[in-house]
Parts: sequence; structure tokens; C-alpha cells
Amino acid sequence: LRGFLEGPEPPPAESHVRGAIAPHIELSLGREVYGDVYRRLRASPPPGRVVILGTSHLGLEHGFALTRKPYGTPLGTLETDAAYLERILADDADRLLADESRHRTEHTVEFQAVLLRGIWPERPPRIVPVLCGFGHGELHGERRRAIDRFAARLAEEAGDGVPTMFLASVDLAHLGPRYGDARGPAAEEREQLRRHEARLTTRLAARDADGFAAAIAATGDGTRVCGFPALYTLLRAMREGAPEPAGYGQADMGEDGSVVSFCGMLFR
Repeated sequence: LRGFLEGPEPPPAESHVRGAIAPHIELSLGREVYGDVYRRLRASPPPGRVVILGTSHLGLEHGFALTRKPYGTPLGTLETDAAYLERILADDADRLLADESRHRTEHTVEFQAVLLRGIWPERPPRIVPVLCGFGHGELHGERRRAIDRFAARLAEEAGDGVPTMFLASVDLAHLGPRYGDARGPAAEEREQLRRHEARLTTRLAARDADGFAAAIAATGDGTRVCGFPALYTLLRAMREGAPEPAGYGQADMGEDGSVVSFCGMLFR
């Protein structure tokens, strides 16, 4: 953690961070982007609550999975926000807790829990762990209405006066033999990917959920953006905030040429 936080220290910020995007790639592979995001967060006032929107890599029957359980980390425990959770679960606990056990095996909330506990040791926020698992092809009919209603509920229940940050724990593209391709992307293709994802992050910066979903659908999610459901939920739940880019990276995943990309961003 100390290694991640070494580097140019941003000036202290007076405004709370309303939303953030951070990678969930293996920590050492994404250290520069993790560091950029978490140095900026450390220089900002601690929120009272962090709604962590993690990716469920196996998908979820009901789109989302919550848990009331705290997250233990080597740096201390992060307690959940019980009152907020009970309001969210009030009318839909059976569905939203049906896949609660997925939190045991998913790393996407875990990584952020460790880092959050580390940057604010004296005033750790309470967390709301949410796994998100749906694809762009599910955004139609009642399925889309249910997803959008849940995101709206997250926003509405955050209007209780507790400073709240929505944090999407996401990676972007997954390309190469590890993910089903015949080969990994060549240097020119990696540059094309960078340009494509610059257009995606423009949608994210604009908080344009529909535009972001349309951009993913236009390629049939050809780059396998595993963070799509968490990012879509973030854009639906976070109702204001000016963007602050916080890095981009592409990591080599072994010797077969496979690549995973990721980015960071804050919203104040």
C-alpha cells in the first residue's frame, strides 16, 4: 500500500469525491492507476459511506448481489452501512441476497476494501458491497427497468445526509488466447484499442449511461469489457460530478500475448 501511494502528491481537496472508477486487475499489474486513484482519494475528505460496485465475473441471475457482512482486510475490518442496506433490501431482499455467497470468491470488492481501509485508517468509511452481473444484451424490457430501478434506489437512499461515494471496481478489455482469441493483439491493435477506449472513457466522463451502453453494444462487446455492469450502474446511480481522469493502462497477462486494459477516474 505504501508503494502504491508513493508518487506525486495531489494538492489537498476540499470537496468530497462523489464517484470513482478504479481497476480490479491484480494489484501489482495496475499499481500506477491504482496509485493515481488512491492518492487523489487520500487527499480528499473521507466519505461516510462507499457503495462499492464490483464486477461479478460469473454473472448473476438477478443482476445484483448484496451482503450485510463486513469485509475483513489485513489492515482492519470495514463495516457495512446497516441502515442504508436495510433500506435497499426492504422490498427485495430475497432477490438481492440470493447470490450473496458470490462475495466469498470475487476479488473485485475485496481489492477496494483493502485500499480504502489503508488510506483512511483513522476514519474508515462504512461500505455497501454490491456485485453487478449483467451484459449489454440484457438492457431491454423489464430486465432493463429492474436494473435502472435498482441504480435509482441506490441514489435515492444516499440522500440521507451521509457523504457517499460510488466506487466502480472494473477492468476494461480482455483480449488474447486466455480469453478465447487465437492470438494476442499486435502493437498496432493495442494502439487501436487505446483509441477505442479513449472514446469509451469520454462517455464515462460525461456520465452518459445510454451512450456508454450503446458504444459497447455497437461492437457486440467485442473487447469483453468485464466492468460493463458496474460502470453502467455507476453512471445511473451517480447523479452529478465533474470528471477527473486518473490514468489508463494495458497489462500483459503472461507469455501468450493476452492483454487486459483498465482506467481510473474520479468525479467531484
